[in-house]
Amino acid sequence: MGLAVLLVDDEKGVRDSLCGLFEDLGHLAESASSGEEALSMVREKDYDLILMDYMMGHGKLNGLDATKQIRQINPRVPIYIHSSNEFKKEQLMEAGATGYIQKGSDSQMEDIMSVLKNSSPME
Repeated sequence: MGLAVLLVDDEKGVRDSLCGLFEDLGHLAESASSGEEALSMVREKDYDLILMDYMMGHGKLNGLDATKQIRQINPRVPIYIHSSNEFKKEQLMEAGATGYIQKGSDSQMEDIMSVLKNSSPME
């Protein structure tokens, strides 16, 4: 059985293309367009993996702030910041992020595939 993946990004094209990829690979993919929407969804359902954009124009929470709040609800779910912004490891750790995937990089798809391969369904 595939993973339950939540993709959080304010760009519809990014949500559609990555959710399509996840579904083609046999995973259940859902999306949110803001940190607030992601929080609401995490309160209602357990996800196996979350990919979180950093800069989102919709809503008041950026990706790191949303990650901090999700950690209070579910401390175990892997959350990867998926952004074109660069971060120091300390920033990610302080927010509770599991890791970082550089959006638009040459290795972006390889990095996403590695995260999917190394993730497992929550029990």
